[in-house]
Amino acid sequence: MSEGNHLAAVTPFARWMERAVNAVLRGQSVRQAFRPFYGRLKPELADQLKRAGVRSVRMLLVQLELTLHPRVSGPVTMFKLGVAPWPRPALAEVHAGLLPHGQSYRTENQLATYRGALRPLAKVARSVMRAVASGRCPRLPLVNPGEWSSLLPTRRDRADLTRDTASAQTRLAPACRHVRARQSQRLNLAPDDIVFGALDGAGKLVGMVRARVRWQGTAARSYIRLGPYFPRR
Repeated sequence: MSEGNHLAAVTPFARWMERAVNAVLRGQSVRQAFRPFYGRLKPELADQLKRAGVRSVRMLLVQLELTLHPRVSGPVTMFKLGVAPWPRPALAEVHAGLLPHGQSYRTENQLATYRGALRPLAKVARSVMRAVASGRCPRLPLVNPGEWSSLLPTRRDRADLTRDTASAQTRLAPACRHVRARQSQRLNLAPDDIVFGALDGAGKLVGMVRARVRWQGTAARSYIRLGPYFPRR
């Protein structure tokens, strides 16, 4: 398996999320768009997007928090990845360390519980851990800011992305070593924030929409919440 393929499973999840959010923008109810998940919408979000002229969204980032738990007792290791699905799956954020108080502060689940539209996220987690075990983790692909020029047209936006990517590059190898030393521990996953670029009718970026996924073992008990919206300044 090539290094680039370790993140490839995020693509079907990104497509599903984009279709659902764009269906909401076209007038479909959030519960219907995200069925069988329980969809939630921040009350003011619909009006904010309408006033901003938002016509579609493009997923920019999904944050995945992998946690490694010792078999008996001890601190929990966190491996947090920010994965950008387009134009090719790549890392934009990397963090690793020990969680305070030895436990995750998010709702996490074993990978085998992930089903349906969220199953690809578990595939990403397994694939990344294979890269950790094989020593290929430091070669996981990083975002190329030059490939985002059409979506991030301003110099400031591109400079921010370049800075974040450089930070991820610096942290990647140490994070991989930290996690590799604990790879035999039990692995759980907690999806965290998802960030969408909000586009107007001309495809221009006018803001960001944040979403949050909480997996509770089954789709019927889980929810996806849209909002808040952050206009570009």
